Amino acid sequence: MLITKIYRSEGGNEYTVVDEARAKYTLSAGDFKRIGIAFSDNDDDYPIELPDNFREHLDEASQKLRCVKYLQWYITSYGEKSIKRLKEKCRENDYSEECAEEAIELLCEFSVINEVAACERRIGAYAREKLYGKYRIRQELSAKGYMRESIDRAFEECEVDFYENAAKMYAKLTKNGTPTDFREKKKLADKLVRYGYSYDEIKYASSVEFED
Repeated sequence: MLITKIYRSEGGNEYTVVDEARAKYTLSAGDFKRIGIAFSDNDDDYPIELPDNFREHLDEASQKLRCVKYLQWYITSYGEKSIKRLKEKCRENDYSEECAEEAIELLCEFSVINEVAACERRIGAYAREKLYGKYRIRQELSAKGYMRESIDRAFEECEVDFYENAAKMYAKLTKNGTPTDFREKKKLADKLVRYGYSYDEIKYASSVEFED
């Protein structure tokens, strides 16, 4: 394999390698360094002869950078997504599983992707805007593909008071009057369970309502 020219981006973050067939491979600075090609601005240093297997390394590194840029664009355009969903999008766009994993790992290192932080923000939004309880929020996050470990950590770090949230939902559901009939009370409790609240939280919510 012959390298006829290497171009470095203005910021030095990317390198474009051109071979004898005028094929171009654009790599991140990290992958360029890892592969071990010497950069030179001097045209007299070209062509550079490399083993044929370098073409495969260049192609893989170039595909990885394209995948990274695609994911950055996708997240910017459509908002935070779970790692599972991002991998699915990569497959839909013909990126290999290995390439997707490496690209996602890199973006996680730079905090472009942070499942725990994304889950924590969604927990706050669900609790604030929909008055959902923990169990309903877990279902919603799981349905969006977030990992159980990320969801657990996000709940540990979030500052939502779900007892108070249950009281707000209870007040909303009983704004036209608190049920006195056992059957109606059970229907109300069942509805609160569907919203994701535990029986302890429901009991607390009803006591707050009665005190008011």
